[in-house]
This record gives sequence, C-alpha cells and structure tokens, in this order.
Amino acid sequence: MIYWACTSTMRDKKMPNLRQFALSAIFLALITLAIFDTASAAGFNQFIGFGDSNLDTGYLRYHKTGNTALDQSISAAIADGAKGGFAGNGVMCSTLLAKRFGLNAAPIGGGGSNYAIGASFAAIDKSVLVSAVQQIRNYLSTVNGAANPKALYVIKSGDNDLSHVSKQDAAWNAANPDYLSQQASALASEIKVLQSAGARIIIVPNSMYYAIPDAEDPNSAETYARSVEYGANLWSDLSTKKVTFIPADIDSLVKYIVHNPKVFGFTDASVLPVNSPSPVSALVAIIFWQFLRLKRESHWTQSVAVGDKEFLQSVKKSLNHHVHGRSVESTDSGRFQLREAQTSYGLKSFEYPNTFVWS
Repeated sequence: MIYWACTSTMRDKKMPNLRQFALSAIFLALITLAIFDTASAAGFNQFIGFGDSNLDTGYLRYHKTGNTALDQSISAAIADGAKGGFAGNGVMCSTLLAKRFGLNAAPIGGGGSNYAIGASFAAIDKSVLVSAVQQIRNYLSTVNGAANPKALYVIKSGDNDLSHVSKQDAAWNAANPDYLSQQASALASEIKVLQSAGARIIIVPNSMYYAIPDAEDPNSAETYARSVEYGANLWSDLSTKKVTFIPADIDSLVKYIVHNPKVFGFTDASVLPVNSPSPVSALVAIIFWQFLRLKRESHWTQSVAVGDKEFLQSVKKSLNHHVHGRSVESTDSGRFQLREAQTSYGLKSFEYPNTFVWS
C-alpha cells in the first residue's frame, strides 16, 4: 500500500516544510511503486487516468457540456488563466505524478490520455459526465481492446457517488441500501477487464474528502463511515476478482497530517485564510482547510458578540428581547461569548443550528 500525496508550489513562504513534505511523500510513494515492479516503473511511457475531479486536468476545456451558459463560463475561466479542470489555475496531482515519470496527464482532446471528468460517477453516466466505467470502455475501444502494458493507470472515482447518497433522504437510502456497493462492484469489474486487456500497474486511491469527520455536522460521522466502507468494498472487490493493483490510502494520510500538523509545516501562524496555498492541489487544500477548521475558535463566527463579561452583559441588555435565549458563556481561551446552546433543527441545510428567532 502506498500513501498518496501531491502538491504544487505554495504562494505563502511561511509553509516551506509543507512543500518539502509533499514532495517527499510523492517520492516515498514512487519508491514503493518501484519496489512493486522495478522494471515496469522504470519503463512507463504513458499516463492514463480514469475518474472524477481528483484527476481531471481539463476535460471540459475540450468538450462541450451542452449548457451554453456553463460552456461560456468555462471559456471565460480559461481566458482568465484556468485550465478547464477543477484546480482553477493550480496544478493537479495527476499532472505532478505523471511529470515524475517524464509523462503528461493532459486530458483527452488536449494531447493526453486522461479520461477523468470532474463531477462524474463511478458507474452511472449523467449527460456529458461519463462514468469511470465508461471511461475505461472508451479507452479500450480506442486501442482495440489491447491496453498499454507500459502505462501508469490511476483510477479514482466514487466521491460523487458518496456525495449523492449523503444528499438523499432516509426513504431513498432505505430503498437503495446497496447503491454504493453496486457502484464499487461495477467499477471493480471494469478494472478487471482493463487488467485482462493488458494493463499492469494500476493505482486505486480511496477517498480523502471525508477523511476527518466534522464535529459541527451531525451527519459527518455517518458520511465518513460510508466513505470508508465504499473504499474498503472497492479494494475488496478488486482482490476477490484477482486484480493486481496498488491501493493508495489517502484517507489515512490526510487524517495523520491533520492531527499532526506541525510535523508537516502547518502552524497556528501559517494556517490562516490569508495564507491559503495557491495554486494548489486538492489534497493540500483539504489538509489546509481541515486544520484551519480544527484550530478555529468557533465563538468568533457563531456568537452574537465576544469580549469580557461586563461588555457582553451590556450588549445583552441593550439588545433586550432580540437576544432572547442567548446567555453569556465562557470560552476555552478565557474570553466570553453571547450565544445560545446549539440544538439541531434536524435539517441538513442548517450547518450551525439555532432555535431562537431574531424578532
């Protein structure tokens, strides 16, 4: 198993260790890959990607969405320096990984063989969002069923399926209990076809977008457990089907970094919104913002007012009935805050629940 990490140059010079870590992590991953099959690793002649926005390097720059307004927005973004992918003007992990072998991860239509499409699903096609399963089929069709044995294949899909499920109500989930396992099985079956067609080195990462359950979201633990289960099912299905693949454990990597931030150059001084890395890969963005969320003092954004006790009592008196139900409470930092106790409405739309109405 390898740990997956890619990043690009950081804008803020206060975080040099992060860049060093990311490059070191890539190096570690590639060493492990080389140990897996030295001859093949040394002889890669093509990067081929299948999946979603984790790998997409600009598919929609060369393919129309069918929505005139959206196509115009994409064209405008490209004119402003974006590449048509999901990293804006940043650099994708897929691009950096391919570059390590002297290859390119350009999208189909842009001179490369990266079939990944942002927002696509594992096995279900939605309009122009070709699924990972169909992407593999499209590739095999272009090579007459003979996959390049010297290519590096990376397949990352499932996050949008997870997101789809998390947005459904209880009735839908009760009626579709096997949705995610079915997507994992379908993707594993197509990866088996790919390997049978000649693919040798196939990296299959798990999910990173749900790596740290958010204590502020009552549904986060369930969402995280679901993502872990999906990744485990995919890897298990691949093993059952006798597919030789390399599991890239992004989940464990992100969790470790977020809970040990200073080891990797994240500090209280550097992790501020103004210091956010740009251009940036998806992985670094998630690590950065997860740590920012964990270190954030929530009373600054979730309270009516913050200050010393006397000041807040004065504020409460002045606002009178407008702050009914709010009380002066102490914070961990020694300050005081004017707020109410949180109680959920039971609706996903409200991230920070309140029960008292401002009149």
